[in-house]
Amino acid sequence: MAISIVLVDFEGDPLSSLLFYLAEENVNCNKSFLYSSSMSVSRLNILAEMSGLKIGTSLFVYLGVPIFKGKSKAVHLHLIVDKITNRLSSWKCALLSFICCVELVKSVIQGMLTHSIALYSWPISLIWDVECAVKRFIWSGKTTKNKIIMVA
Repeated sequence: MAISIVLVDFEGDPLSSLLFYLAEENVNCNKSFLYSSSMSVSRLNILAEMSGLKIGTSLFVYLGVPIFKGKSKAVHLHLIVDKITNRLSSWKCALLSFICCVELVKSVIQGMLTHSIALYSWPISLIWDVECAVKRFIWSGKTTKNKIIMVA
């Protein structure tokens, strides 16, 4: 079981109680990281040495959602866009009817988007990229190729 510990530096010294907590638990040091937003680097390094945990980067993924500090930017959420386009690319839409493709997108892709859009406000450029990939998938069966639509 991986444990991520988020440290916040207060006026006092809460680190002694935190280290006591770490000593009592069976923590897998290969899967667990320390994260801090306001602690000095030297103090964080000392804590990492004492606990045996690694220092994590500021951008990490938890339950499929990127966790970061600050306003959401395209670079932060591009992981989700890549996951959606890879999912679309893996499906074989040529074997499905038009209605089946639409239902597949509605049930799976829109669920993925709803989960992440509920947490972050997405940049318009990323919403446009996902929308274009979905439209291409529905009409041509591929996310990278446009299809000319004939209307009778």
